[in-house]
Amino acid sequence: EMELNVSAQLAGARRHHMQAMEQVQDGVVLMDAEGTVHWVNAALRQWLGIPPDAGAGSLQQVLASQTLEALDEDLPGERLRQGPLRLELDAGLQHADGRLSVVRATAHASLVDGERLVSLVIERARMRERG
Repeated sequence: EMELNVSAQLAGARRHHMQAMEQVQDGVVLMDAEGTVHWVNAALRQWLGIPPDAGAGSLQQVLASQTLEALDEDLPGERLRQGPLRLELDAGLQHADGRLSVVRATAHASLVDGERLVSLVIERARMRERG
């Protein structure tokens, strides 16, 4: 019973956190250790032209493969055992119409329940075309 209660509390906290992040004006992407994109906030979905009801397959196309490779190389899971990491990088983002934009982003990585979790944040001012 205690485990169910803790699990329900964690689920509620996660929902509250995601709702708060939906309101953020900066672009936010959340991904797991394998580079699977699990969530993109409303500001970034709008900028990239991704419909609010887009499925997981659409979200996976958000990050260019070079960006995922850079994150894997510079934020390896074994380094996270020493603590969270932060990295500034040029991130390739794919628009729904196929265009690619490169923007300066900040990646934050940490271990959550032993798994690497990465959030990529693009400041609102930087969400404009660079190429």
